[in-house]
Amino acid sequence: MLLGAIENVAASPSRRGRYFPSRARGGSRALIFAEYFPPYMGSDRRLFDLISNIDEWQVDVAVVPPLRVLICGEGTEEALRLRLEYHSGSAANVAERCLDDREVCYLKLTASLRRLWSFGCSPLAYACTVPNLVMQAVKLIRRSKPDVVVAGHPSYLCGLVAVLSARIAGVPVLLDYPDAWTPLAIETAGLRPLGLTARILYALEAFIAGQADRITSITAELADYVRNTMKAEAPITIVGNGGDERTFAWDTPAADRMAFNIPSDHTVVVYSGRLECWSGAAALVEAVKLVVRRRQKTTFLIIGDGNAAQALRQAIRAEELEAHVVFLGYRPFAEMPSLIALADLAIIPFPRTPTTNVCAPIKLYEYMLMKKAIITTELRGIRESVSEDHVHFIADLEPQTLAGAILELFENADRRKDLANRAYELATARLTWRSIAMQFSGEMRRTVDALPASRRERAAAVRLHATVK
Repeated sequence: MLLGAIENVAASPSRRGRYFPSRARGGSRALIFAEYFPPYMGSDRRLFDLISNIDEWQVDVAVVPPLRVLICGEGTEEALRLRLEYHSGSAANVAERCLDDREVCYLKLTASLRRLWSFGCSPLAYACTVPNLVMQAVKLIRRSKPDVVVAGHPSYLCGLVAVLSARIAGVPVLLDYPDAWTPLAIETAGLRPLGLTARILYALEAFIAGQADRITSITAELADYVRNTMKAEAPITIVGNGGDERTFAWDTPAADRMAFNIPSDHTVVVYSGRLECWSGAAALVEAVKLVVRRRQKTTFLIIGDGNAAQALRQAIRAEELEAHVVFLGYRPFAEMPSLIALADLAIIPFPRTPTTNVCAPIKLYEYMLMKKAIITTELRGIRESVSEDHVHFIADLEPQTLAGAILELFENADRRKDLANRAYELATARLTWRSIAMQFSGEMRRTVDALPASRRERAAAVRLHATVK
């Protein structure tokens, strides 16, 4: 049932334009490997927003079971647990239906593999899952015959399956880097940075990065991590993040305040995204307390889910701040513009960590396109695309610093308006997916064109063999 529903989302003509370009036959083909389709949160949407703005490539998508859900099982948020159902059923039938439509194929996770993961023996389950998925992916590549494989990120299951299957099939690989993957995993899971598990994860990520023919990175800071820590030798190009100005339009009507119990006379501070230790959730409680002590008519609207969500809710309750904080949890993408439209101020309260230092969160550009004044920690990756003319930087994530910035902007409406207008002008001029997609399309083309003659001949032979069969 769920599988059928998700296939309908992928293939429906009314929805096709949201994630894919026109499906005209002929021309160059690309096969995208991703963990989530439809996309889950900001960084998962990046690749699909890029591809939806590219007309010259025919795009198919291979969806790999999300590793985080496999490992965490029932401990994963419900919106993600449901994604595993997309990978059940008959692998042959799924492949045939998706290939006929040239749209989306969910690689199968067999019942025995699912049971193995449920036993909690992750290393054994992982060792059995990788070759199974690689075999499915190789078969898919040989049937789809893409000119290039695009790995959506260097993750330990999706990214590994993408590069291994592409190498076996003789197809060049473009690897997209939206995050410093192992630092992200370490901080999210609370691993010891120098422990055995962390060292294994670094080695896996380095192997995946080393198999790419070309790499795109969202910031120069992240590119340095890929070169210096991952030791990647492939050419790296900066293809930044952006926003969809058609979806996140500045004049979007706001959601009904009363539906969320937000008083009509309250000013609203919005946070959206994952709630993790690296996203600043811990500092929010004290910051909320300091703000409402000075401005009682303030509501903090928190949209998102994650490992820190429950602890944040409990802390807000313990401090008796429920009257000033509205938790919405994970919300469908279609609701986000109207929810952000409620904001008088948007915050990106990231601490300085190996994960956040290299980031450029998509929510930044969505806030900008909706003409929202923004407070963000002054991180090197964010500094690459905006300045003090566009956002209000804070030097650190101390609650007093964040609360002070919020109060300062609330007391200066002209400053808020000026920041919002300047940010909007920059975002519409340079930071939309439509403008960034052309650069990404060029990197796809360069990945194909730079293929050595010997590998190009082998790839052509593989495609010919698949066609004959």
